[in-house]
Amino acid sequence: MIPVVFVTPHGDVTVEAAEGVTLLEAGQANGVEIEYSCKDGRCGVCQVTLLEGEANLSEPDIDEVDELFDRIDDGVRLACKARILGPVKVRIR
Repeated sequence: MIPVVFVTPHGDVTVEAAEGVTLLEAGQANGVEIEYSCKDGRCGVCQVTLLEGEANLSEPDIDEVDELFDRIDDGVRLACKARILGPVKVRIR
């Protein structure tokens, strides 16, 4: 299992996630509230900001790139698309 830290307005929450699950799936499985709507990268509601572990998330796919444009360069990712490959820390909006 891989440690994932979610920085929330109420404090940091550390959970354990299986490799390959999305940030959204990891959060939902552990009671971390991440706002979402479509779950397939088209609405942009589930944006999170990557704080640590850029190399430990999957590469953005075309839907994520189309939705986020240049915000990916600022560490913004879609929780429904970013798959966990190693330890990461993200801020929930």
